[in-house]
Amino acid sequence: MKKPRANRDSSDNAIEVPDTGIQDKLEREIGPLIQNGKRKEIISRVQKVIAEEHFSGPLPPPKYLTDYEAILPGAAERIFLMAEKAQIHSAEMDKIIVQAQIDDQKRGMNYGLAALLIILTMAAYFGYCAINLMNL
Repeated sequence: MKKPRANRDSSDNAIEVPDTGIQDKLEREIGPLIQNGKRKEIISRVQKVIAEEHFSGPLPPPKYLTDYEAILPGAAERIFLMAEKAQIHSAEMDKIIVQAQIDDQKRGMNYGLAALLIILTMAAYFGYCAINLMNL
């Protein structure tokens, strides 16, 4: 979970939040419930509290890569390398899992064939014994 960068204003310590279109939504939802004099201030404060950005996956959005690079030179390259290694590892694990499933199915088929052959052999033997008993 990433929060947008906020700039502190030295005059009143207000936080400037990038325009995300949320102010219009807040105006529609809670604007009519608030008196006109305080409406803009309350909506601005609510926007500052709820403004968040989310991203998922191994790579941050490009606008944050420059921030990482500014803080630690070479960080963007390291992040990409980490993502590439994670992707290669994931592909290798997928191959191992698929091969294990194939081996498991083959083993199950072999056990099933062995059980079938044992049952058929026993049936033939008991059938032979039954015929010999009838002939006595």
